[in-house]
Amino acid sequence: MPRLIPERPDFASDRGAEKVVWEALRDQLPNEAVLIHGLRIIDRGDDREGDLVVLWPHQGVAVIEVKGGHITPQSDGTFIQRNNKGHEKSVDPIEQSRIAKYSLRDWLVREAGALTYYTMTNMAAFPYATINTNWHSTRATRAQVIDRLNLADAASCIKRALDDEIGRAHV
Repeated sequence: MPRLIPERPDFASDRGAEKVVWEALRDQLPNEAVLIHGLRIIDRGDDREGDLVVLWPHQGVAVIEVKGGHITPQSDGTFIQRNNKGHEKSVDPIEQSRIAKYSLRDWLVREAGALTYYTMTNMAAFPYATINTNWHSTRATRAQVIDRLNLADAASCIKRALDDEIGRAHV
């Protein structure tokens, strides 16, 4: 089991999306990995949060924004999120995780004295939705999305997304 921070997160709901993804990753990640819930990063007055952050030695860092409910991708790379009461709103989990990723990277360099960049990726997880395997946008690839169908293989999804970053400029 990976190192868990905190060991027992306080989730809003027993059936909540974050808990479902957390438990999948807790059960799949290797012992040397670290799984963080709700990492808050205050950077130059901005308050950012990574719903889930995976620190995976020799692989990299993944910042994951989790969204529950019914999710429908839009052509501009955003998503429509609909809850069980029919309320819907536009959400941008790819952008949210991207901003949190850069905030974490900047903090590591500035405050923790990190002298090297680690392979990092930003991702979205939709544990109750199915996203077409051909989906992509100008802002993200399908490899950056964990959905209901690949939740049982979520750790491999993270590894694949990190592998996709290798060869690109590290962030």
